[in-house]
Order: sequence, then structure tokens, then C-alpha cells
Amino acid sequence: MDSVAGRAKEANWVQLLAVGSLFVLIACIVNSVVGDESVPVLSRGKGVCAGDRDLLQKSSLRCRVVNKLAVGFLNGEDWVRCADFTRGAKLLRSRRDEAGDYWYSVSDMHKIAFFYSTCAPSCASSIDTYEPDIASCDHGVCDGGVCRVRNGVALGWYRRMKKKGVGSMFFFGGDSKGDVCVENPKSRVGIQALDRGTSAVEKGGKGGEGQVFYNPEDARQVSLFYSTCHGQCACLDALRSDGDCEVQDEGVRIFFDPVPHAPGDVQGRNGVSRNVLNAQCQVSNSVISRIRTEGKLKGDWRHMTYHASVAHLMRDVYSTCKRHVPCPAE
Repeated sequence: MDSVAGRAKEANWVQLLAVGSLFVLIACIVNSVVGDESVPVLSRGKGVCAGDRDLLQKSSLRCRVVNKLAVGFLNGEDWVRCADFTRGAKLLRSRRDEAGDYWYSVSDMHKIAFFYSTCAPSCASSIDTYEPDIASCDHGVCDGGVCRVRNGVALGWYRRMKKKGVGSMFFFGGDSKGDVCVENPKSRVGIQALDRGTSAVEKGGKGGEGQVFYNPEDARQVSLFYSTCHGQCACLDALRSDGDCEVQDEGVRIFFDPVPHAPGDVQGRNGVSRNVLNAQCQVSNSVISRIRTEGKLKGDWRHMTYHASVAHLMRDVYSTCKRHVPCPAE
């Protein structure tokens, strides 16, 4: 019996030693992993990184891209455009980590800053304006700017709807100008985007009375809402008190008045210039002639009007433009 008890004690000691050795081995492995994979300490890189919001990793003198426009573009999102040919863009594309974050060395700050300067969001309409100084907020996180609604038909309808405090499955509106929009499942996502954007701006104490905003990331949804809006003028052109329609799209104005030195005019190495903002509408000369004569088209790339009687011809023009001109869905 004594020998059996002795062997049992000896076995217990062996087991305890084995378990103890295992714990020591695990502790060594964990310590090694933690030492090799230490969590990087990040801080705001203002003055050192390309953007004030970019994060600096002091140990490696690298910056992580936080700029919302740049990240959106690099991730292939369609609501923002940047100059892809810049050295900063090419550099960042080659320095994406496994988590999907983009990094650059502090020494490349100026290249990245130039790339950032080329970025601009694509609002739902070319007549909407991007307001970079009004922060776009999502769940309490504010970054980038907002798009401001300049679409006269949609803006008037939205204001009337909010004033009534109701919505419907059929069209609202129909003022003296005959401007209407349609609320349906397709357009409602855009209306909700306007609700969110305007509410966030108002909570931040920015924006003026009656102004309507949306997050650039919601531009596609807002464009769906715009596609249901129409008035007496072609597409989203504004009807003036004198009965003329004002061309809202800058690209169309440049198409009718393709003068040198207009916005978007670029000169190539061969000395030949082209305008990258020109709407490039593929319409016959006879239609253009009728718009100029019957519609009394007047003005230049800065400001242009036509009579509402030829709105149907202007819609024909808009339907042929290579560069998108927002029009209601037919």
C-alpha cells in the first residue's frame, strides 16, 4: 500500500511540473507575440501629416489617411472624384494594409496634400454646391463637408412638404409654376437623405433658414429624388419671373458658348485646348438653330437663358449630352 501511495504522489508531482511548464511556455509565447505585435500609438498629425485629421504613428513617422474624400475615392466609391494621376494617389494605392487603411511617410506629406487638394465630392446635381466648411456628421462623427440643394424645383417642393408636415405616395407640389416632385419608394430614400443632412447641419448651428443639405455619400439617393421632379423648363432649369428659363448646368452653358479660358479649359502639350467640363451634347445643328432663334437663347457660359416655349428642344439636347445632365425620368 505504501509503494502504491508513493507512486501516486510521484505521478501527481510529475503532472504538476508538466502543467507548470506548460503555463511558463504559454506566457513566453504571449510575451513574444505582444512584444512583436505591439499596438501602434496614433495621435492627430496636424502640421506633420497631409491632413489635420490624419493620424500620426510617431514610432514609424507614418501617417494613416483619415481624409474622408480621399478614402472614399481610393476605395472606389462613386460619390467623390480625385486626380488619380498624381504621385500621391499612386503612392497611397501601393500602401494599403491588411485592415484596408492607407499609410504614407511623413516625408511624403506634400505629395499627399496635393492629392487631397484635387478631391471633390460629386453632389446629386451639377447645380448643387459643396460646402466644405459645414461638417457632415454621421452618428456623432463629423468629417468633410455637405452638399447644399440648389435645385429650385426640388427645393421648393421639399420646403412645401415640410411646411405641411406630411408626405404621400402621390405627388405633392403644383404651385403657379407647375413644379412638382413625386414621392414614391424610389425617391423616398433621397428625401430621407435630405432630412438627415439638414437635421445634422441644424444641430451643429450651421446653415441658413430654409437651406437644405445632404451628405455627399447620399448623392445617388438624392439624384433618384431629383429624377422625379419637373417644371415648365427643361429638366431642372429654373423658371424666371419674365417667363424665361435659366440654364442651371455649367457644362451645357459651356457647350453653347465654348470660348477659351472658360472653367475646365485645359491646354495640351500640342497647344490645342479642350474643355473637360463641356457637356459634349450630340445634337443636330438644326435643333441648336431653333433654340437660338425660336427660343431666343442668350447669354454666355456664366449665365444663359431661353424661352420656356422651347423647353422640349432643350430636353432633347440634354438627352444627348455625354456628360451627365440631371433630368427627370421619362
